[in-house]
Amino acid sequence: MVDQARQRNPGHPLWSLLETDWAGMVSQAQEHQAAAEAGQAFSRPVLLKDQQILAVNQSASPAEVVNEVLAMVMLGQAEPRRFVSDDAFRTQLARRFRLLAPRLSKGSYWNPKLERVSQVVQELPPRVVLPLGQQLAERFGPAGVRLLELERSRVPPEQARRIAMQAALESLE
Repeated sequence: MVDQARQRNPGHPLWSLLETDWAGMVSQAQEHQAAAEAGQAFSRPVLLKDQQILAVNQSASPAEVVNEVLAMVMLGQAEPRRFVSDDAFRTQLARRFRLLAPRLSKGSYWNPKLERVSQVVQELPPRVVLPLGQQLAERFGPAGVRLLELERSRVPPEQARRIAMQAALESLE
């Protein structure tokens, strides 16, 4: 649905505003990273969250980030029963976000039983994942909710044909 909305409104300022918001998140993460490297006191969870943002920025374009986050927000609004709680939604939002940088979410270890290297999904602690999901939801949530409202208000083509046919039949004398 996000791709369809982009195709219907390619030059709309919303897309550039959302990409600017993403750039703001990246610059804030860079500032935190630089301050920590300069020796200022920092919170480890905040630094880990910022590292996730910077890694995704290196491997994904702003449009991909915006599309992925908007799609998750739309899913959360369209099917809220898929998520047990708001924290579950924020966690899943952060997971999908992290998948944009494959090296972040995939790890490997030597499995002695199988005698080979096995792949695993690396999870972050909740004190890192929840603020990341919250920040993404705050930045992109209103746009995702509005896009879902617009999609729901659009009449599907087959329904539009039925309505037109019914109107034409009613106008017969």
